[in-house]
Amino acid sequence: MPKLLITGASGFTGQHACNHFVNAGFAVTAVSRKSFGNGQVQKELCDLLNKEKCW
Repeated sequence: MPKLLITGASGFTGQHACNHFVNAGFAVTAVSRKSFGNGQVQKELCDLLNKEKCW
């Protein structure tokens, strides 16, 4: 199964991208600053603007 990382996954476009790629057979990992409702993706909460917390 191909893997895909989506940043900004809790936003409007990010949520649609997550749904699209899950339905296309990808294992999706979603990165976002806040939690969101898609239960089919692996979620990682992270603020990519905070360099110290991304390591």
